[in-house]
Amino acid sequence: MGLTTIASYAASNAAVGKIGPSLVAVTGSFAPMVNALLGLVFLGEVLDTRPSIGIVFVSIGAIALSLGRYRDRQ
Repeated sequence: MGLTTIASYAASNAAVGKIGPSLVAVTGSFAPMVNALLGLVFLGEVLDTRPSIGIVFVSIGAIALSLGRYRDRQ
């Protein structure tokens, strides 16, 4: 394992302790989206229709879950 992998696991475990496992799982679902966008920006890759739709659905789902948790706290 590389040092970055170990750091990632440590950060994930720390986040679970602070914000809870469900929110960490939601934010973890953004990793493929961030990788696709970084490839688009830095490597000049082309973003097809299916990945674009996936990015939209993941974003909508994460926002909906975040808003639902926010409303439950009030």
